[in-house]
Amino acid sequence: MLSAQQIKAARAMLDWSQDELAQASGLSLNTVCSLENGHMSPRSSIEVRKTLESKGFDFIGTNGLSRRSDEYKAYNGTDGRDKFYDDVMATVKEKGGEIAAIFEAQEHLADALGVTNHANLERLERLSKFAKVRCLISDLSNSSLSIPYFQFGMIPKHPFAPFSSFTYGNKSALLARNGADYFYFVMTSVDIAQDRFKSFARDWDAAVPFVVPHAT
Repeated sequence: MLSAQQIKAARAMLDWSQDELAQASGLSLNTVCSLENGHMSPRSSIEVRKTLESKGFDFIGTNGLSRRSDEYKAYNGTDGRDKFYDDVMATVKEKGGEIAAIFEAQEHLADALGVTNHANLERLERLSKFAKVRCLISDLSNSSLSIPYFQFGMIPKHPFAPFSSFTYGNKSALLARNGADYFYFVMTSVDIAQDRFKSFARDWDAAVPFVVPHAT
């Protein structure tokens, strides 16, 4: 059977709501919610798996997934953040344009890009020189970090929770937190990246903008 994390990750990559997955699988919304909460039913899990496999997904063990015909990479471990940051930098240097991110908080965005010292944001400043960076966040209550190089918008509900989303160039990434570390799923697909940018633009237009103050 699929794990709840695999179902959530595949659904997020398709930019599907739980209701859309339910309709495509011939299941009720409550059943999909139950599966994503870890209450697995063999029959329902099989129906979801068949639906997602028909969309090109392959499932690896109880945690991994990939999508056929699209280049897929995973970064994790002690050097995972550096590898992901290097991939983002190389891509935006070549492609330019915009970076669209969705995180729970500014601190998580900085951490995911390898900023271990919040007093030194050189990595983020360097990234902003090659691409316009916009980020939607869902929690301002505990935010103490100031990132003046990016644009931020506030949304009441995180659409990809528990994952974070990062779209850049022709790539779209889902980031999963594991304690203090991140696991990065990066997919190279022009179609998926364009769809994710369009979806982000709609969320951005509906978000509440806010200005990040410069640290004093």
